[in-house]
Amino acid sequence: MQTDTALLMGIENRFPGTVKKGALDRKALAAIVFSDGQALADLNSITHGAVKNRVLEILDSKPALAAIDAIGLFEGELHKLCDATVAITAPEDVRVQRLMQRDCITCEQA
Repeated sequence: MQTDTALLMGIENRFPGTVKKGALDRKALAAIVFSDGQALADLNSITHGAVKNRVLEILDSKPALAAIDAIGLFEGELHKLCDATVAITAPEDVRVQRLMQRDCITCEQA
């Protein structure tokens, strides 16, 4: 979402005003998609395809080992490309703190 201009264009086309100066405005996008189920589904539709295409591109180079770190691993059907899956979790309070630090948002927004 930081370097794929086609992906950013797709997001901006569906969610006008969420890409500014070529960069995703995460706060603006979050305000839209986390209050509207259809908007979130639309975002997932846009992003899952782009992520899958990038993963396939990397796998085409036949790396000896590859790991996919993807939020929508199962929703985007990337798990079908995996020999094994590993889940790494953190307590909710830790995840909220990480979101707050990363995005400079309040606890309620996180």
